[in-house]
Amino acid sequence: MQAKWFLLIGLLLITGCNKSGGSKGDTVIVFKAQPGQPLAQVGKVTLTVEEMKTDFLDRQGQFKGAPNLNTDKARNDYIENQVVQEAMFQEAIKQGYFDRPDVKRDVKKIVVQRLMRDKLENAQNTFEPTEQQIKDHYDKNANLYNREEAIKVAYIKVPFGDNKAKAKEIAAALHKDAVAKVKNANTKMFSRLAMEYGPKIAGQGNLSIETNETDYLEKQAFDGKFGANSFDATKSVENAGQISALITTDNSYVIMMKTGYRKTLNETLEEAKPKIVKRLSYENRGETYKKYLEDLKKEYDIKVFKEQLAELSKGVTPPNTAKKDPHAPDQGAAPVNGAPVPEDGKKPEEGVHN
Repeated sequence: MQAKWFLLIGLLLITGCNKSGGSKGDTVIVFKAQPGQPLAQVGKVTLTVEEMKTDFLDRQGQFKGAPNLNTDKARNDYIENQVVQEAMFQEAIKQGYFDRPDVKRDVKKIVVQRLMRDKLENAQNTFEPTEQQIKDHYDKNANLYNREEAIKVAYIKVPFGDNKAKAKEIAAALHKDAVAKVKNANTKMFSRLAMEYGPKIAGQGNLSIETNETDYLEKQAFDGKFGANSFDATKSVENAGQISALITTDNSYVIMMKTGYRKTLNETLEEAKPKIVKRLSYENRGETYKKYLEDLKKEYDIKVFKEQLAELSKGVTPPNTAKKDPHAPDQGAAPVNGAPVPEDGKKPEEGVHN
């Protein structure tokens, strides 16, 4: 948070409107001193009570005003940190950090993100769809407002194969382990358990184990996949993450972990209207963004001199992409911790590991 605050101040020095004081092509911003009661002085910069109070309280977020965050020590620590950062900031300016391309790139990115966040949030908060837009959305997206209840599950299936008794034995052991070991709706642990049983059925006829997770399925689709009454049996499981009883289908034993439940929806247009307005307001952000880009291009008379694009890569030696004989000794690369340096010059820990 503090680093971000530091960077945002620097942002104002290199973005904005052109003013006198810089050479042609420069962008110069003048910091205007904020009126208020002086709290600290750093060089020629005055930090005011009003400015620092706003920042100090904003940092407390939802706990703003909490006694434990507003002690003498907390206030002293805060202002000590701010004056040091202000001094460092002024030193960075003196040393020319805002002439560095990487600094300009980073601070421009931050200010553009802030600009677009404010622009899009304002567009969303002030958008008012027409009654016709609301009705059209309701008619085209009926499944969002009128649908049957549905369940999704992670499951492990043990098909009968040619040995139903053995399949039942494996499924019963899997079910017992799942109940005992899988906690907090951990689907990875659930599927890992199925893989651990793979070696146990090796060489036992054509027995197999399958594991997967469904999307939300309504009763008809669920019973079609897992057998009659399986939907009601799974629905009766009280909590997400809980393992249901072992289910027997026409050709398999199934262990299921309930991972989600979606209630029946049957909303009229009037009942759904608040949701629809919210959805349409959010979708309006995209249209606002596109229009805003078009307006910016016109306002700032943007031009790209495409005949110069090739200059961006001029003089750069392309990497050697030829495949290297894995058995050939490394030529000329200095060892890093006993390991040869790859041809791209990165240390082993900087690369991508599979």
